[in-house]
Amino acid sequence: MSLFEWTGNPFVDNGIGALLAHTEKEKPESLTIEDVKAVSELMLRVYLTPAWLKSMQNIFPGGAFTNPAFAARRRKVVKSLIHFLIGRIQQLEQGGNCTFCGRRNALRLTKQEKTDLPLDIVPHKTYIPLNGSGAFKNFFPSGINGADVCPNCIYAIQCAPLNFYTSNYDEKRFVVLHSNSFNVLEEWSREAKREIDQQEASGNFTGCFNEGYNNATNAFFHVIEKILNNHDFGDYDRYTAVRLYHFDNYNQPKAQPLKIYDMRAPVFYFLARVKQSPFYSDWRKLLRRNYYFVKSGRAISLETMEDQEEERKSQKNFVLEKLLRDQPVIRHFYHRTRREVYAPWGLLEIYLQEVLQMSNERIATIKKVADELAAMIKEQDNLKRLRELSYARNYGAFRNVLIRCTRDRVAAKAEEPLFTFDEYVEHLFPEGYQYWNETRDLILFRIYETLHTWLKDKDVKDLPDPRENEEDSVSDASENLDSDFKENE
Repeated sequence: MSLFEWTGNPFVDNGIGALLAHTEKEKPESLTIEDVKAVSELMLRVYLTPAWLKSMQNIFPGGAFTNPAFAARRRKVVKSLIHFLIGRIQQLEQGGNCTFCGRRNALRLTKQEKTDLPLDIVPHKTYIPLNGSGAFKNFFPSGINGADVCPNCIYAIQCAPLNFYTSNYDEKRFVVLHSNSFNVLEEWSREAKREIDQQEASGNFTGCFNEGYNNATNAFFHVIEKILNNHDFGDYDRYTAVRLYHFDNYNQPKAQPLKIYDMRAPVFYFLARVKQSPFYSDWRKLLRRNYYFVKSGRAISLETMEDQEEERKSQKNFVLEKLLRDQPVIRHFYHRTRREVYAPWGLLEIYLQEVLQMSNERIATIKKVADELAAMIKEQDNLKRLRELSYARNYGAFRNVLIRCTRDRVAAKAEEPLFTFDEYVEHLFPEGYQYWNETRDLILFRIYETLHTWLKDKDVKDLPDPRENEEDSVSDASENLDSDFKENE
């Protein structure tokens, strides 16, 4: 029988991941008691350094690592508690009342053990983050003093800080990564091990993995990028979702003790595909121009500011935030009023396929229509139609512009229509007026990309205003993409 298996609990599984990484094992079921003892020695070397003890105040408050009563004999106390847990580690059973694994019974101390141990081991927040305090029994079902947790899971949780990532260091908050794919957790555990190895080799112990990120969303995507750097994900990862727990287990946290960030499987797979595509550098450039900070109630872009790499670790990013909120980001791929694109069509196509789950047929139709419009605008030198397309502010206005474009095409004696009825209904506007601006943005993006060189020679001020002719009038042209830089966007 085995000692460990994945449980689905983020703290237990990160502890198991740390055990695997530091013993170079591949599966939890292969871990032995000798592996457990080896990692225990690592914990004693690392956790008792000043920087790590500082981290422990917000991870295991009031316990052997932080209780000032044990300052003079802390190593002895910690060692005795760890060795006690090792002695109580059990094989997996068919069942049990452990809240986390369900394969063993919860730890229960005898009177003699309570007398012999320097500190009582009760499974509340002193040993299990975010698990409430034993002094507040109403937090737990049936008024029990702590949760029902087996010795194996308690021990694994003591290993978990080896995998923790620091975010918002001033408030001492930490990041715990979890996923329905244990490939992700195993790869992250190996990345965290490299940091521990570096600290040990240099003798410079700095606490939990810290790269200066004070923004949890940015830290989330940065951690995912590190994972993708070291692992080639394939089609089997199409259903991989990742969750980030941003927590503070201090007895008196300054803010909400837990925030949860979810990365849906389509977003993760999009990032994996981009990482392995020729468009990765374009993706990085797109992200860099979407960082912003808020000043006097307004969001101000960091795009024009130089040497802001450290600032980007703390400031918000429109694209990253919207990806986590399941909001479209097409409008951040181009600037409508400047008539510029910030990434190639190939990158946008990956986003459409993976995140928006758009069919290849629909993508091809939108691209074809946009290319036909671009060719017609250039051949006829018809900047007025381009402006009408750009400033249509509702479905009716945009539809009317497309009708005018079809008339222009007939007048030019084109052999094929701009689009067929089926293409209009099934691919251009399959939801009718809903999400019409998604189609508009894609068409404009492709037109601006195709006509980039031609438009550079055109003076924007010379573009005719469609409102000059009442018959051809469309919506107000005052809107532009700069409005994205608002705090609530």
